[in-house]
Amino acid sequence: MPLPGVAVQFDFLPGERLLWQGRPRRGLVLGARDFFLIPFSLVWCGTVVAGAIDVLGRDGAFMPKAIMALMLAVGLFILVGRFMVDAFVRGRTHYAVTNQRIVIFRHGPFGSIVSLNLDRLPALELKERPDRRGTLRFSATDSRRLNNGIWMPALDPSPQFLDIEDARNVYTIIDSQRSAAR
Repeated sequence: MPLPGVAVQFDFLPGERLLWQGRPRRGLVLGARDFFLIPFSLVWCGTVVAGAIDVLGRDGAFMPKAIMALMLAVGLFILVGRFMVDAFVRGRTHYAVTNQRIVIFRHGPFGSIVSLNLDRLPALELKERPDRRGTLRFSATDSRRLNNGIWMPALDPSPQFLDIEDARNVYTIIDSQRSAAR
């Protein structure tokens, strides 16, 4: 049975009913990490452009020019591309809470379906902002781990409802269903 407004097929389990569905915020989203990453990428790109001007002005081997082009591509991705990929993935992400589980599904090139039983959630963490939007994480946060989440939150491998409306209400729904499932 498809969820209303969702192009992805979602099969309900016997006795399962939908309690909430939502999507992450769309478009450009800046986070606290960007106060470091944007200046870093500007310095990176500026340094690479200065080096590229020097290298391109000389006759010589292909390899230094190729390395400069690669470094410039990395800098441009950190500066601009990661925001486009993150927005693309969030635009194809849907969330659902039923009386039995949490489902996170993405369609498209980064497609996946994650289903977590409410009675076996390892953790439930809410990070809420004053505008009532927030993120619900369903695994213990490990700050030692570096992954795609630092660059593109939508590709963080930790199961989460990223930047949803009325996050506290969704937290309450999940917490009460989790308690009832035990």
